[in-house]
Amino acid sequence: MVVATTISSAVPMNVQAETTAVKTAVQSANTTYGSNKNPGEIDAKDIKEWRDKANENDVLPGWYHFKGEDTNWHRIEFWPDKENTMKDYESDKILMTFELWKKSGNSYEKIKEIDLKKSYKQFKFHIDKDIDYYIYLGGVDDCCGNLEIGSQGNLYDTWKGIEIPSNAQQLNNLQSEYVDVSSSEDIHWFKFTVPENGRYKITYKDTKNTARLDLLNVSGDFLEYSSGREVVRDGVSYYDLNEGAVCYIACTSFEGATSYNVSIKKISQTRTYLNKEHTFAIRKQTKASTIANAQAQTSIEYLNKIYSPNPSFSTRIDHVDQNDIAAFKKMAGIITKGCTTDKQKVDAIAKWVKNNITYDTNTSSYSTAVFKNRRGDCQGMSSLIADFCRALGMPAAYASGWKADLTKWTIDDLYHSYDRHKFAGHGWDMIYFDGKWHMYDVLFDNYDVIDANKMADLGYYFCWVEGISIVGNGVDPALIGMEDGLEGTITAAYYKGDIVTISGGLLCNRGNDYSIDQDGEVCSSTYEESTVGLWSLRMEDLCFPTFVSFQQYYPYSDMLDRHDGFKYADGRKNPESGYNYVGGWVSYGNSKYFADPDSVLRNMDIGTIGGKTYYFDQNGERQTLNMKTDQYYLYQGELYIKTGVSGRIITTDITEPYLDDSKYEIVYKYIMAHDEEGNAVDGETLLKIDSDKHTVTTLKPGYVWYTIAIHEKGEDGWITTGDSIMINITNKDKPTYSYEDSKVSSDEHPKPNVTPSTAPTIKAVSLSKTSCTYDGKVKNPTIKVYNTEGKQLSSKYYTVSKPSGRKKCWKIQIYDNI
Repeated sequence: MVVATTISSAVPMNVQAETTAVKTAVQSANTTYGSNKNPGEIDAKDIKEWRDKANENDVLPGWYHFKGEDTNWHRIEFWPDKENTMKDYESDKILMTFELWKKSGNSYEKIKEIDLKKSYKQFKFHIDKDIDYYIYLGGVDDCCGNLEIGSQGNLYDTWKGIEIPSNAQQLNNLQSEYVDVSSSEDIHWFKFTVPENGRYKITYKDTKNTARLDLLNVSGDFLEYSSGREVVRDGVSYYDLNEGAVCYIACTSFEGATSYNVSIKKISQTRTYLNKEHTFAIRKQTKASTIANAQAQTSIEYLNKIYSPNPSFSTRIDHVDQNDIAAFKKMAGIITKGCTTDKQKVDAIAKWVKNNITYDTNTSSYSTAVFKNRRGDCQGMSSLIADFCRALGMPAAYASGWKADLTKWTIDDLYHSYDRHKFAGHGWDMIYFDGKWHMYDVLFDNYDVIDANKMADLGYYFCWVEGISIVGNGVDPALIGMEDGLEGTITAAYYKGDIVTISGGLLCNRGNDYSIDQDGEVCSSTYEESTVGLWSLRMEDLCFPTFVSFQQYYPYSDMLDRHDGFKYADGRKNPESGYNYVGGWVSYGNSKYFADPDSVLRNMDIGTIGGKTYYFDQNGERQTLNMKTDQYYLYQGELYIKTGVSGRIITTDITEPYLDDSKYEIVYKYIMAHDEEGNAVDGETLLKIDSDKHTVTTLKPGYVWYTIAIHEKGEDGWITTGDSIMINITNKDKPTYSYEDSKVSSDEHPKPNVTPSTAPTIKAVSLSKTSCTYDGKVKNPTIKVYNTEGKQLSSKYYTVSKPSGRKKCWKIQIYDNI
């Protein structure tokens, strides 16, 4: 039973008996148990904010504070020494004391006090919205545990089998019945047969806020819990129910005797997407010139925080191998010969690119391709300048957005600059030397600009820095993020000193998308995991994937329901929901990813770590390369493997542990294959897969995409249903570079926002089975998918991939359940 006392009164005897157990000699002087103070007597700096209230595996003795975000019953769980580091303490010895306090006006009320041994403990308590709560943990120094506030939980353990009650009272739709229970062990049952499919609302409110209710379905000869339940507030639950289903409703209390009426009815729902109307309205009202200065200033702040302190990151050249790096360094050395200062070197590099690279919007933007072909658009030319500077040890970054008369255009105009107004976005360089960041734009002849005001006056609107959106200080975050075709504006962004993922200007996974019923009450919420867990922003032909921490928040509550499952390899705490993983290895099961300081996953790159060489694919998944270095190479971020190479030449983190275990069945499937000319062919003609030895042999030049699925023999389900590997097969050596000049005329450098001669067109492509290939002329097409009824599908139901080596050939894969 939950016992409440005020600080001025003596602790009741039953609580005292729980907390004054004899401490044995093994519990030494470094042990503090009871607090002996109330939270008001504690210095505020010694009270930590307990924000997410979940998965806190490293909670040490001390004071914690949280605010009630809803009014409802919840469950506190605590597991002292979950990692079993306190080996000197036997299982029957007390490690910690737990105290839960509630602030009432100017006084503090102690709700619960219990001793904690080396075992899992839980109890239920009622939270009131906007009330301050405090937790005190006393005990052995350095002993930490798992502390979590979760949902109220269920009445029964279904694995034990719940017998169908014979005394259940019939309850009909729109009917109300009275319940009177004497205690939390007194269960009153109702039986309800669902009249039609839909969402149903059960109301069971009592005056003491102690009413408790569970709904179960008949499954064979027993009962099981109904899925889809959402407990929204005290005395109200919602369920998705199917016509004809026979349900049993268990009614009781959380604490003591109570009585209440129970009713059930089918509801209608109206969806609400927070900030949507404001987001699209303010974009149409805000002139770009009014926030351009803030965007430029905050971009420089971002570079100073993320790039300047991390030279190994800010000077790293991505999507290349060591041969490319050596070539960049050699060329940069030739260009800057005789230069004595960093400014002279950067000026020389910028002018060389201006004079030797032909402006071309129909070629690759990778710096390696620009260097070899001597052609590139604004992104390609800027990327080459940045990589030359990095090769000489100077931090550099590619910034992008728009270069225009910003007094003329609204933010909405810029986001639709090409499809509505026929002018394109633009990109430029930010290079660090002499203790400052300097802007260079060779296409508009703007060199060595360091003042944010001048950047804005020149018409530069900073939108991204290498894939991360910038939210200028004082700028409404609803202005940030391009539309995704489904009226969403999700983007990874630098916001108030952190890297987060925002949608409609709000942190993702914070209950932004929900529905209300005909009574005006919240009845469901949308879980944004599939949308923002792995977020990829594609700019031209580059991909910037990130991981955001997605922890389930309900729109009526700031309590967490579940966590994303990702972990930092170095043991750091997971970021709060909506905040991105940054700076280090991130794991999910067997999969490993590397998040840079800017939160972008290392992708389409090769790296050697711990003696192993890895290829990071487009989404950042790590694949092990088991080949000699002369059997493969990286070009434009894509992996090329020579013909005639055989063995377990490439494996994934997920599949590798199972390859030699006979308990598992491993299934290989070709998804797509193209020959050198881009024609679709049978994958077996290009790549031979030995499914017994789990080896592959490269046969002929082309492109192959295949998947690996793993199944434990004799068991239901699959460990993985489609681990992807995409490779180019070639019989050619890697392209080489020229170190000679290739002068271009001024006529070959038109300004990048020249009005296109033709408007963009729409090309309709019919799906063949579950996939299709688009082979149009647009470099980076906008792709939308519709069902046979003409309804546009959410992007969570399909993937769009641009196969390696096929620049204008995009693959659309529809998930099998659609």
